[in-house]
Amino acid sequence: MTIEFVIPGLRLKGGLNAREHWRARASRAAKEKRMTQLFFREAIGAHCGRAWFGFVKDHLPMVIGITRVGPRRLDDDNCAGACKHVRDAIAKELGIDDGSPELRWVYEQAKGRYGVRVTLSPKSRVEQRVVSA
Repeated sequence: MTIEFVIPGLRLKGGLNAREHWRARASRAAKEKRMTQLFFREAIGAHCGRAWFGFVKDHLPMVIGITRVGPRRLDDDNCAGACKHVRDAIAKELGIDDGSPELRWVYEQAKGRYGVRVTLSPKSRVEQRVVSA
């Protein structure tokens, strides 16, 4: 089962090149985490109800795709950096460290109005064997 949700209007900046005051950066990070948390809980609750933690444990390992939507593309390392706070919030909600081998993170970009699309899908058994071989 794949779970997908969209956070409309969330503007992910390339954090590596952003020249901003530390307080502005902290405020932006908090907003990104808070919005991700809210939309994650709504999406996972719609699919699994109150037992979503059991659902997550049953579907590990998992591939998590984060797609940054915006009018212009970022280079690859800035795209990954821009998605950092979204990644941190998802890992926290899953109750798993974001560096865990149980999670594989995929970053993509799309053109359009600002927003973020997140996809959570369990790795297929065939893919698990290839990765662990």
